[in-house]
Amino acid sequence: MKKIVLLVLLAFVTSASAKNTQVLVGAEFGQSKSSWENYTGKEEDNLGARVGVETEESRIYVSYNYAKTEDFIFTGIDFETQTLVLNLEAKTKPYYGILRAFVGGHLGAIYSTLKDGVSPDEDDTDFIYGAQGGILVDVTNNISLEAAYKYSWTNSSDNSINPDNIGTYYGALNIKF
Repeated sequence: MKKIVLLVLLAFVTSASAKNTQVLVGAEFGQSKSSWENYTGKEEDNLGARVGVETEESRIYVSYNYAKTEDFIFTGIDFETQTLVLNLEAKTKPYYGILRAFVGGHLGAIYSTLKDGVSPDEDDTDFIYGAQGGILVDVTNNISLEAAYKYSWTNSSDNSINPDNIGTYYGALNIKF
């Protein structure tokens, strides 16, 4: 598995260095829903930032996302998740000069904390991976808007506070240099 991930990463980096690349920075805003074996959480606001490179055919970037659920399971319990992931995406050719579809995958780390105000805070870190797809609209040559869905799985154990999976609808504003 690690060899496949490294080969895909090497192919994207080689492709990006051989073609016209632009630096990509952006912000994400969305709604996430986390699930555990016997429980599905409420929808929670998800905020994020990204930085990477983009070519005409692909994007590779690192993204950081933060989500907080207040009154998790019971009133007075707060649950927070933070993810740091590497995203690899392929883009279609533009439709009508401004609209593109994209599909890709991501892998990285998830860190969660659980605070109930009574017992000591719990925290946990696990591996996270998944897939995403959506559409991009080129507003100008340097600004694009994005609407997408991302689904992630974790390798969390039974006694971990990290969710087993997370589904996220999000929008993003991307700026290219």
